[in-house]
Amino acid sequence: MATTETAADTSVTLSNQFLSLIIAEVIVVILINLKRYKMLSFFSRRRPPPSRKAYVSVIGTVVPLLLSIAVLAPTNNMVIALSTTAPRKNTIAITHAAGRMGKVLALQLREDAAMRYKNRRALDTEKEGSYDENDDDMEAHLPIIRAIVRSEQEAFAVKCDIGGMKMVSGCVAQPIKVDWLETIVIDSGLDAGERTQKLRDAFEGCKAAILCDASHNELVWTEECDMEDIETDYTNCGFSMAVPASENRDLSRRLLQEIDATMHSTTLEHVVLRSTMGLAVARAAEAQRLYMEQKPLVPLESDIDWEALARAMGGEDALAGPRMAEKAFTRLAELCPNRRHTILRLGALTDDAGMVPLVFGTNDSILIKSKEFDGQKNYRPPILSRNDAARVSTVLVRNENDMDVYDPYVGSSNLLTVDCAWQLKYGRDSVGREETISHASRQDIGEDILEAVGESSPAMTNNSAMA
Repeated sequence: MATTETAADTSVTLSNQFLSLIIAEVIVVILINLKRYKMLSFFSRRRPPPSRKAYVSVIGTVVPLLLSIAVLAPTNNMVIALSTTAPRKNTIAITHAAGRMGKVLALQLREDAAMRYKNRRALDTEKEGSYDENDDDMEAHLPIIRAIVRSEQEAFAVKCDIGGMKMVSGCVAQPIKVDWLETIVIDSGLDAGERTQKLRDAFEGCKAAILCDASHNELVWTEECDMEDIETDYTNCGFSMAVPASENRDLSRRLLQEIDATMHSTTLEHVVLRSTMGLAVARAAEAQRLYMEQKPLVPLESDIDWEALARAMGGEDALAGPRMAEKAFTRLAELCPNRRHTILRLGALTDDAGMVPLVFGTNDSILIKSKEFDGQKNYRPPILSRNDAARVSTVLVRNENDMDVYDPYVGSSNLLTVDCAWQLKYGRDSVGREETISHASRQDIGEDILEAVGESSPAMTNNSAMA
């Protein structure tokens, strides 16, 4: 990157020197001709009129010089164009970038783009005549990450965790600066007007944005289940659910402000909202409750405990914020029809390494299917590591995406909602195994999303009256 900038500065300097020499030559020629034909006496007292011969000589000298400038100037501009790369326009904004998923997402966006660039260049070298020698700057093809954080402390943490840090004078830690990382601090202490404007400015110039501010329930591993626990239907053995209810209200309010700010961006092409599973079953549970309150003569029979499924995803404490965010996001998609919008509903997040095969669905189909997996009514939520959640988000906002998740099944709609979790047969003990990683690396995430959005959940279809 430094080499490219140096070459560009050198070319621009040469260009300025070239134009300066041409202008100086024109002035010297005019002065010589004025002296030759005694036109300088125009400034004296006598001021004789210039002769026609003088006019012809000046015009005959200046016009060729101007023509040479017109011919040589494009050549010089071509030199500048060859020595500099095109401005990088693929800037991706990440909100709540100081979170665990935000940091992983920033690194995966860069790594994924670098791997695809190297693979494309390797294929080009195998094809005769397809190798472009002027396209060797990999950095120009990688995205710039714009990390939006809440405080200077979060900005410092993002810089240190992503770019690394160094010790100064043996005691002071300073982050190592990387050119592709931008941090924007939007303090919650700002007044409403200033905060709104800073948010709008933060999204301007970005090609894509991934909104990660929604509070999300987290599955924390505790101990393994034994057969006695399973037989007695002790559903919480082996894990506990952590619901960040205390920060849910603040993050929800911040997320709504971010959704509103993206509406005013003139450059965004795709906005991804991180949400959670459980909203569809929560609607079904509410509909079932209202129906039963009417004391109907014909009771509603269902083999699904909708309330238990909703509680498995954290209950109302975890679902209230994402519900409001999805309503605002749906409205955003209506107001911005020329932009893509994706709601990514995730299972319970974990800090495991990832690279586990994924399953996609809609309307909580994965959550419903998981209730009796392996013949046991465990009502344990589908799980997903933050690394794999970042992997899916990376595929969605690729700069040169081979798949279009909107055309085949959604028609003219610019809004896609998809559920995502680990395939149900994989658990925590599968992480890191060779066969698991091999299966995950061969999975075509884009194609699987296309298949998922084209199918509806049988359980939700049969119970559509309740939803």
